[in-house]
Amino acid sequence: MAAQSGALLVINSGSSSVKFALFAAHQELSRLNSGALEQIGLAHSRFYVEDSTGKILFAQEPALANHR
Repeated sequence: MAAQSGALLVINSGSSSVKFALFAAHQELSRLNSGALEQIGLAHSRFYVEDSTGKILFAQEPALANHR
C-alpha cells in the first residue's frame, strides 16, 4: 500500500473571532500551526499564527471590519 499524507484544517468562527488550526494527518493528528483573528469589528484587532510549540510566527494588529 502506498504511503498517504494529508492535512486537516479546523476553523472555529465566533461572533468577533475566527480561530484555526492545521494538523498533519498521519496515524495520529499532530498540530502544525494555529492562530486567530480576534476582536473583529472592534478596536485593537489581532491576527496571529503560531507553531506547534506556541512560538509566534506572525502577529499583526490590522483593522478588521465586521460583516456589516
